[in-house]
Amino acid sequence: MPSKFEELRKIVGDRVAIAFSGGVDSATLAALCRKWGIEAIAVTVKTDLMAARDLENAKRVAEEIGIEHVIVEVAVPDAVLENTPQRCYYCKKTIIKAIKDVAESRGFRVIDGTNADDLKDFRPGLKALEEEGVISPWAMAGFTKKEIRRVAKSLGLSVHNRPSNSCLATRIPFGERIEVEWLRRIEGAEEAVIDIIGERRIRVRKYGKNAAVEIEGIEEINDKKLEAIESILKKLGFESITFSESKTESKTFFCNR
Repeated sequence: MPSKFEELRKIVGDRVAIAFSGGVDSATLAALCRKWGIEAIAVTVKTDLMAARDLENAKRVAEEIGIEHVIVEVAVPDAVLENTPQRCYYCKKTIIKAIKDVAESRGFRVIDGTNADDLKDFRPGLKALEEEGVISPWAMAGFTKKEIRRVAKSLGLSVHNRPSNSCLATRIPFGERIEVEWLRRIEGAEEAVIDIIGERRIRVRKYGKNAAVEIEGIEEINDKKLEAIESILKKLGFESITFSESKTESKTFFCNR
């Protein structure tokens, strides 16, 4: 019986365009393609839903891996901005079509970093991947997020322990229309939190004009830092700020990245 890695290598094939966010899943897949000598490119789609920090991270990680990095900018369709529970489906369709345009111009197939754990969650974007014929090697070979992090660490990738992230649309509950102005405020708020407490899993959720700040390991953060965060967020236009422990995305917000 072939090992999981042998199965993974077989699924990946040759001449591939990787849907590349710069997170541990897509980065490790890209690094393995380089290691195996596969002709591959990393394609990142930039939209208003993507934080500047995440785009810079994708650029840095692609350079670290040594893979050609193509960045494509696309507009967010109104079907996404309406922010229904199918938001992620429409977003993923837009992103994958942009990646396919690049891939097909080179005669490449499109693969992505969806893992076996992702298949257990509420992820409307998975339907879009299936419809567009995207191959998900990690999921097909049965690799979990924990296993992928171990592979990333063994390859020496700097993102092996980077907190999982999701697009900025996930900070706004379904039913509330997404406004780009508020996305930038949310992005600024999260930047401020990271600047004050350091890199860890954080989310700034928007409820009307109020912010619910979720911080991983919040018990480690002293009151002075929380007060500094509250002050900055109020300057950004949030009227009331609450703090809680970071949690997994709920069906009220979730988006398949």
